[in-house]
Amino acid sequence: MATSISSLQFDPGLHQPSFDEWSLGYRRQFPGQIAMDVAGIVKVNHDQYAQVDINGIYPDAPFQPFLGFGKVDPNQGLLYRLTNNTWSTTHYRALQATLTKNLTHGFQALFTVQRQWQHLEGTWNPTDPAKFIQPDAFANDKNIWRTDGVQDQNSLATGNSLVNNPMWNPYSIRMAATWHAPWDLVTSASYTIVAGNWTGPVIDQLPANSPLIAVFGPSTVVSSTGVRQSNPLATRIRFFYPTRGKGQPRAPDVHTVGVKVGKRIPFGAGRNVELGFEVFNLLNAGNFTEYSRQGANRIYNPQTFATYTNPQTPRAATFEVMTRF
Repeated sequence: MATSISSLQFDPGLHQPSFDEWSLGYRRQFPGQIAMDVAGIVKVNHDQYAQVDINGIYPDAPFQPFLGFGKVDPNQGLLYRLTNNTWSTTHYRALQATLTKNLTHGFQALFTVQRQWQHLEGTWNPTDPAKFIQPDAFANDKNIWRTDGVQDQNSLATGNSLVNNPMWNPYSIRMAATWHAPWDLVTSASYTIVAGNWTGPVIDQLPANSPLIAVFGPSTVVSSTGVRQSNPLATRIRFFYPTRGKGQPRAPDVHTVGVKVGKRIPFGAGRNVELGFEVFNLLNAGNFTEYSRQGANRIYNPQTFATYTNPQTPRAATFEVMTRF
């Protein structure tokens, strides 16, 4: 039996995910060694890896009782099959503009701004409890699933899979400049703004005796062989807002500043000494600006909801001496 079940847990048609990608760019050169680049990209992820329960007997429609386990083995509960996601796609769009000034008159600079949007299209994983509990809540255009791994088999889970996706920050702005000043002084500065990430879909917890839970059957189901298993639809967890994308808090933007001053002292015969002083993260920014991965989206728990976890990159300074000969 174990061998036959194991063979069912891998889809024989399992294949690599595929991507549709379109990009368009425009570049323009201006007087004064100034150039501008503008680019846009649209990317759609198809057939991501996924898991589907093959042992549960699910109802034909939402708000109906779970019918128990035993479709494959009555002595076990959830049995997942690794397959490709054919029910939803991940959509990503982004715009980026870059303005550069090459070194002229002792000055050069770089400015970049990036804006991105993402959302899910399609429907629920066929055995995701949310499909039966909150079928209209599918839409999500904030913190969506990662594009690696298998994670959409339970959208109402309370673990970190809903919040551990810090690649969906909506925008970033970066700028830097260097000035070769008189008296062999070199000064440079950089300033970066990175938008905070989203918490992930906000979830709530119903009272244990809520009638909204009872419609999905008892909390424990008994198979034909007498084995008792937890009912995956008898969960107290619900999306707090009408859809997964609504109401997600976003962390503060992180502002990072760096500055450097250098002085080159010549000694003749092509020899010189360069002294440099540099400060990283001048504003000491970024402290606790990434949401905790242990419940930042749980509105029913004030101890964890919208709380942060990460320490910032510390403010630091360096002094260097470089000789050339």
